[in-house]
Amino acid sequence: MKGKSIINFAILAAGVVIFAEPALAFRCGSKLVTEGAHISKVLSICGNPTYRETRSILVSQIDPIQFGGRRIYRKGPDGLYVTPGHGPFLQEVTVTELTYNFGPSRLVRHLTFRNGYLHDIDEFGYGYRDHRR
Repeated sequence: MKGKSIINFAILAAGVVIFAEPALAFRCGSKLVTEGAHISKVLSICGNPTYRETRSILVSQIDPIQFGGRRIYRKGPDGLYVTPGHGPFLQEVTVTELTYNFGPSRLVRHLTFRNGYLHDIDEFGYGYRDHRR
């Protein structure tokens, strides 16, 4: 009897692994939205969000120039990475945030895109009934 329960457990564990979704994913209807998806694909799958905001931020980048075969960089006084003889290397990144309220029986999803690609998915608890629709 003990051997049979071990086999049943192994089958159950294999089923969980096979049908498990990626950590940064959720379903819109029957389709799966995963990290790295382009914003146009997410909008076509999920439709218009409840809330949308777009802004630009500056992100510090490490200088790709190599000195003596190795990278030399340090944080400057303002916290940005600099290389000897050079200033900070900044890159402008467009951040778009979409929030989807799927109603009281599903979790609210907050999606963060960087330069148009899904970077992060957060859950904000169960949604609410939108009386405006």
